[in-house]
Amino acid sequence: MPSPEDHQEILMANAIRTERAEQIARETAERWEEERGVSVTNKLWTYCAGKYGGPILDPACGNGRWSIGLAELCPDCEVVGFDINPTFIERANQRVGQLKAEGRRLNASFHVQDLVDFDLGQEFGLAILPSYTWSTIITQPDQIAFLECLRRHLKPGGAFALYVFMPEHRQAELELQQAGTYAWPEDTVYSTQVKVYDALTQIERPEGTTGEVVRHTYLSEFELLFRLTGFKIAEM
Repeated sequence: MPSPEDHQEILMANAIRTERAEQIARETAERWEEERGVSVTNKLWTYCAGKYGGPILDPACGNGRWSIGLAELCPDCEVVGFDINPTFIERANQRVGQLKAEGRRLNASFHVQDLVDFDLGQEFGLAILPSYTWSTIITQPDQIAFLECLRRHLKPGGAFALYVFMPEHRQAELELQQAGTYAWPEDTVYSTQVKVYDALTQIERPEGTTGEVVRHTYLSEFELLFRLTGFKIAEM
């Protein structure tokens, strides 16, 4: 049984991790603030909004860097975003308040929810997943849980539009490290640091440091995941 000293060390370690996580969230939110604006990928989201209508859902929305821009481009659509990180949601709602105070017309709200277990109490005509969000869902059980939850939030005839990278292209510059493990050199287009890829788990992670961990998903996997959760691929 752990001693009181062990418990104290565990509590201190958890406090350090929590403080570091909050610091990373603040730093990321500040960096994303600088990256706001209408992106070329918003053309995809506005196309989908025009085709499928609203309301529009942005799961794992971060600080709303995509959904707020979309809400401005489609002011007649309600846009709802959620993220598990309260710092991001606070920033998103603050930004919406600032824009409204400036006289901008948009209908957007943001909430704290878990990507694999969310309940927003309404249905949506369209859900979007921009950037590398899908790739941060590391396990197949979590991928299935997210898709099942999302399916319950879509109207009949609703759509789910997502942005993903094709693993074959991303893996083109991999160099063999050891059996089953590969790496991108520092000077490739995909990384400013060495990143390691495990072909067995399909997991990509920075080498020897903390950083973003992502999972490579192949088209054949998407086809099966969508079939299992009641989706079908309409456009690519």
